[in-house]
Amino acid sequence: MWTFVEMVVQDILMYAEEYNARKIIIKDKRYFYLVVDGKEKNVAAFTSKLLDVELEYIVNELKRNGLKVEVRGDES
Repeated sequence: MWTFVEMVVQDILMYAEEYNARKIIIKDKRYFYLVVDGKEKNVAAFTSKLLDVELEYIVNELKRNGLKVEVRGDES
């Protein structure tokens, strides 16, 4: 059985493949955007911020699977 963060990784990888995207931007530890044709496409959003350990796991797995990852801080 997969954990929550493993499911997030798999969903993002599925969307990246579907949209042929190679970069993801993570904003405020809760919003995930694929960069598609130079535009940001929201592929995941959470009601609360991810824990640092969850975010670190997701970032590492996405990088391990060939995506460029940009993490941006709190934009409020």
